[in-house]
Amino acid sequence: MQDVFPIHIDDALFLPLDLVRNSHNSRKVVQIVDPEFSSVCPKTGLPDYGRVILRYVPDDSLVELKSWKLYLRCWYGVGCYHEETTQRITDTFTDIVKPRWANVVIDWGARGGLHTTTQLTWSRGKGYVSYPDHWEDPTFVKHAEGWNNR
Repeated sequence: MQDVFPIHIDDALFLPLDLVRNSHNSRKVVQIVDPEFSSVCPKTGLPDYGRVILRYVPDDSLVELKSWKLYLRCWYGVGCYHEETTQRITDTFTDIVKPRWANVVIDWGARGGLHTTTQLTWSRGKGYVSYPDHWEDPTFVKHAEGWNNR
């Protein structure tokens, strides 16, 4: 049990991601949405709530859904800024799953009147793309209808 709050990102314990074989090895796009993501601000200790949207094109493996859910739940109580949280989640996913392409968006709940959306796009052979062409596409970043953290 972790007994320091907020938990420093380097001391946090994360469950591993499990993989399943991509039996058809097709270039399908997989999208997984977690509307219940939570971490904390490392400066204030106040909760940060977000909606994580993962889209990826698998290669040989798919992420096993329960392990993805449990991995994301491990962020509860972890103090990490929005940008670094998105970076670490994307790094973990691409390092373990090794997809052809991946995009992680976190649509953070408003706090103090500010709403933040963070996004990273990764492509095999190119690495991180600094500014995705689809940034304005509402599928990726539109604030979910009725979504708020109040």
